[in-house]
Amino acid sequence: MTGLSAHSGQFPASGMYIRSIFCYLAICSWCLLYCNTLAGTKDSLKARLHGVSDLEKIDISIRLSAIYKRENSDTALYFAAQAFQIAQNNDHREKLAQACLSVGDIYQSMGSMDSALHYYEQALQYGENFKQEKARASAYLSLGGVYNRLGENKLATEHLKKSEVIYRSLGDSTGVSSVYNTLGILHYSQGLFEESLAYYKKVMAHRENMNDILNMIGVKLNIGLVYLDMADYAQAEAYFLECIRLNEQYEDDNSTRAFCYNNLAENYRLQGRFEEAMDYLIQALKINEELQNKPSMAAILGNMGLIHFAQGKYDKALDYYAQCKALMEETGNKNGIAHVLNNMSEVYKIQEKYDESLKLIMICFELYEEMGNQYGIGLSYNNMGEMMRKLGNYDEAIDYFHKSLSIRRDIGEKNGEANIYINLGSIYKEKRQYKTALGYLEKGLQLAQSIEASELVRDAYFALVDAYTAMEQYKKAFEYHQLYAQLKDTLLNKEITNQINLMETRFESNKKQKEIELLTTEKELLTKEKTIQQLKIKEQRSGIIYTIVIALFVVALIIAWYSWYNYRQKASFERKTMNLQLEMSQLEQQALQAQMNPHFIYNCLNSIQNLIFEKESELAMEYLAMFGQLLRKVLSNSSRQQVELDEELSVLQLYLQLEKMRTKDKFDFDIRINIPHDEEEVLITPMLIQPFVENAIWHGIIPKEDKGMIRVNLRSQDDHFMVCTITDNGIGRQKARENQVKKHRSLGMKITEDRLKIINPDHNTKPVKIIDLFDDQQQASGTQIELQVPYSIA
Repeated sequence: MTGLSAHSGQFPASGMYIRSIFCYLAICSWCLLYCNTLAGTKDSLKARLHGVSDLEKIDISIRLSAIYKRENSDTALYFAAQAFQIAQNNDHREKLAQACLSVGDIYQSMGSMDSALHYYEQALQYGENFKQEKARASAYLSLGGVYNRLGENKLATEHLKKSEVIYRSLGDSTGVSSVYNTLGILHYSQGLFEESLAYYKKVMAHRENMNDILNMIGVKLNIGLVYLDMADYAQAEAYFLECIRLNEQYEDDNSTRAFCYNNLAENYRLQGRFEEAMDYLIQALKINEELQNKPSMAAILGNMGLIHFAQGKYDKALDYYAQCKALMEETGNKNGIAHVLNNMSEVYKIQEKYDESLKLIMICFELYEEMGNQYGIGLSYNNMGEMMRKLGNYDEAIDYFHKSLSIRRDIGEKNGEANIYINLGSIYKEKRQYKTALGYLEKGLQLAQSIEASELVRDAYFALVDAYTAMEQYKKAFEYHQLYAQLKDTLLNKEITNQINLMETRFESNKKQKEIELLTTEKELLTKEKTIQQLKIKEQRSGIIYTIVIALFVVALIIAWYSWYNYRQKASFERKTMNLQLEMSQLEQQALQAQMNPHFIYNCLNSIQNLIFEKESELAMEYLAMFGQLLRKVLSNSSRQQVELDEELSVLQLYLQLEKMRTKDKFDFDIRINIPHDEEEVLITPMLIQPFVENAIWHGIIPKEDKGMIRVNLRSQDDHFMVCTITDNGIGRQKARENQVKKHRSLGMKITEDRLKIINPDHNTKPVKIIDLFDDQQQASGTQIELQVPYSIA
């Protein structure tokens, strides 16, 4: 096992430490829109508390609470509670909701989510009772932020959307911007990076328009974190450094600076710049310990554990992970708990404690599924694949890796995508499917190079050496070994030791400097130079001997490999032939599927064109919107060999609705399913049913004078096949041939029939049966098509 492949889940997971704590800091960033308008110093505000009205005391206490929230949580809570008590005792209804929100903000910053929820819900109740729309909007916004932190994504979205509706009705663009900021955080925490960036850019546009420099820091931090998880390290670093500059110039806030340091450390760690990363983490930890900011402390401790893991100090890494997990549990951060458990599982995997590792992976998977966290689900699939590979279950490992790869592509997580390519290449190498292995390894290498992920590049080189050696292409193996050795040495020489090693280096440097200063005479200097020269000669001789020994060892190794593989290749010739045949069948199937998609898209676009020509503009727009939804589903499924049955039926139903709309309600349709499995568990080849339904509409229903009916019925035949029956009450095949309907060729049916033959090469029955239907007077009453559709269970 190579260095990084052993860390497969580790490095992508690390960004999630930042993400989990970021969701704490950034959720609260909306309140800065109001906090930054606070005027006067703390002392002047406290002095004004005496001799003013109760209403003024409430306002001043809330402002003081907002100021102290970033310095001392206990003092902040005191002022917020004081504001609430005054408002409650004097029945100041207009201030009760505002005071509750202030108390809730402090509890959220302290990580006490239950208390924060209580006060936010109380603020919402006051806003509803006293018809205070702005208070309701703020309460919904705050509740959405807390539910996001608790992993309740559905509840978070519902509350944020309610907040947006109220802010819009009030014409409050700043409030809407705050909602967008929190929606960006919500999508980010689920690994939906493109959607997150879209929301942040809306927030940035608003704050630039308002010339709100201080609150632009928060948005830039958000954007930098998205780029970090998308492996765009240069963009991420630029945003983080800009935030530090703005903080020092305009704000001088330690908590924000510590957060920037943590982000920079994560950026450097992912690039293998461990010393720089550790330096920033130590600075960030010191600030957060002074502020008693437990969520941030948890993130920093977790990232320190990752650096020790990368250096092979596994017990030290577990110690930091345990400290991180305790703080995550204390603050109720479900995302954070899942991420640290995932990284602990990686340590156990390296230590070959597979039962303990697999147990933690399954716990993580359940947590991620419960929260709907796509990034985490993809990460868990990747780790399951690694575990199956360790146990020699290659087919299961490949299945898990492909599930993870699909999610990584969807969310744009290139670092994890490159790592999976390398893992897949290594597995196919072990299965002796060398052509497939090289394809994945080259793809992983190119992607790793494009995102400048040095350690992944090193891993790809090592795997390619292994593959070419197995293929007895020793020249190529030697070339990649040279690249691997060069990059490995570069990484080792990039000052990747921790602070203790750095101190030892400085100590030795000072010691040598003092020795040089003591050599005051020319004789001593000459003696030293002579000694140094002798040492160099000795080192050169040692290097030559070492090179010769290594060369002899490599030659012996090559000979051994050659003899062993020559024997194994003879024994596995037939198996390779069968694998090649299978691969060719898959490629042929993909080629036919690639023909199917342009054919289907053309037909839909033709329907839109007809509506436009008929000047049905509103219907055309509605049709176009539905077609966009259908097109997205079709293209999403086009690269997959199998899709879930419920997803395929969703595409079919959407297509039938479009055709029904286009033909002005010319037909009705009915889809029925009778199988002993859940639809989301059943996997079938995509776009098998639709072409036959399309044929029924064009050839059977459209020429019919009265309204038609199309029925689709799926029933289970055995454990591997289901029967799909498509029945229409159209004009029948004979009359269709007589009418010479040639406007719409049945290319789709021909392609699909060919696909079914490839999918079922050994199946005895004919994959497609066409039955002509007749009424009591033996008049044509429609057509029935039976498809033998293979399926599997996920």
